[in-house]
Amino acid sequence: MIFDEIEHAEKLLNEGFKDFISWYNLLILSKYFRKKGKKDSEIKKEIISFYKKYANYNEILFDKKIDDAIRKSKKWKLKISLDIYITQGELEKIRKLKNYRYERICFVMLAIARYNKVSYENKSQRYFINMNFLKILSLAKVYATKKERDVIKRDLHQKGMIVVPEPGRRTKEQKLETQELLYIDEDSNKEILINDWNNILKDFNPLCLDCGKEIHEFYKKRNQLCTECYEKKRLEDIRSNMSKYRNK
Repeated sequence: MIFDEIEHAEKLLNEGFKDFISWYNLLILSKYFRKKGKKDSEIKKEIISFYKKYANYNEILFDKKIDDAIRKSKKWKLKISLDIYITQGELEKIRKLKNYRYERICFVMLAIARYNKVSYENKSQRYFINMNFLKILSLAKVYATKKERDVIKRDLHQKGMIVVPEPGRRTKEQKLETQELLYIDEDSNKEILINDWNNILKDFNPLCLDCGKEIHEFYKKRNQLCTECYEKKRLEDIRSNMSKYRNK
């Protein structure tokens, strides 16, 4: 996902592309040139000139795509890097999951949904995210098989965090899924600031499941326990095993 389309457009114009340019990049370039005050005909001329630098331009294949991107650029504004907050109430609802994988997923979904809401000046009280779920997992740094992904969505639905779309309700071209987020609390105090979109989870560390302390170095084998609680549990397990051995 691209969070700063001005930066992306300028990088694309400077570095070019190899063989093919996606419709999404055509849309970003259209929005970029429109922001610079160019008219539709001028935008098309700029894009075609840019395209010809790196590939053979085929009018039959690409004219319609470019025209479509230019038309859509009237409706959608350029997205820029924004400061987004997650509130205390929202964090509390996320933390109640007691599962750092699920917590990361919900945190990332909320961050993206709020970013899009602010970017597009959406005044609705409801929060939606329209994105491939696999991409969401990637941003949340969660690996899951197809079967596991279905389980995650089902669990988050059952826990009252999201509304899962009906089967087949997807955007055809990109296989996007629409999820409505149900853990919004805009009136609560601002808690975490997100301003590094290359690392959304930078300030969202796991909490120890025993004492609730923030864990800065997360080890999967410790089952989301801080160092002190992990060592305490390990000693208790050793004593328990020794007691069982003596009582044999």
